[in-house]
Amino acid sequence: MPPDTRNAPENRNALTALTEVQRSEWPVLALAMVYFFLLMAGYFILRPIRDQMGVAGGIGNLPWLFTATLLAMLALNPLFSALVARTTRRRLVSISYRLLMLCLLGFYAALNLLPDTAQVWVGRAFFVWASVFNLFAVSLFWAVMADVFDDHSARRLYGLIAAGGTLGALIGGLVTTSLVETLGAAGLLLVSLVLLELALRCMFALTARVASSDPAQQRRGDQIVGGSTLDGLTMAVRSPRVSTRL
Repeated sequence: MPPDTRNAPENRNALTALTEVQRSEWPVLALAMVYFFLLMAGYFILRPIRDQMGVAGGIGNLPWLFTATLLAMLALNPLFSALVARTTRRRLVSISYRLLMLCLLGFYAALNLLPDTAQVWVGRAFFVWASVFNLFAVSLFWAVMADVFDDHSARRLYGLIAAGGTLGALIGGLVTTSLVETLGAAGLLLVSLVLLELALRCMFALTARVASSDPAQQRRGDQIVGGSTLDGLTMAVRSPRVSTRL
């Protein structure tokens, strides 16, 4: 009887994802994986806190919180687009992550200083903010990856980078489960803040390393991003990968 080879292509692809990494790519790949690991760990520390705060005021309010999240995203999109049109890629990521960290400090202060009567509203605000955090932080990460890796490298390496993020998500949830009794929700916000700062440091190291070996990438990183939301939608629709699925 011939051997069962039904799963051979999948197994072979999983192995070649590692074996096809060139030696010169490992430092950049490792930084990208650690960057995504830290980012996802930071978010998944916050996610259980977000969910608990969201239901603290009554589970019946969850539809309103999701509606508020949608409205917040719609309101922030023009502001984010204006920032994109006026700054470089590196500065865009740096400013965005610093603002997210500043918000974490604000919620830490609110949880510790505001009276109990205000905590329900702090929790609702945090629910909306954490949902927006996930959208913008992860989108910025993949924007950096699109600058760092060309199309050929992306096809080979993005799966490994995503694996780093998956591991970070698992570790982040475990950190919250293990430390919530010791540090409390407010203390875990500071842990997430530290991880976000480390993720930003990884981004700096990653782009600096690529720029040192690729002057063209340095120039791309120093360019104003430009464009608008409509430009982005137009480019997405015109993409061959998207058009074949429409």
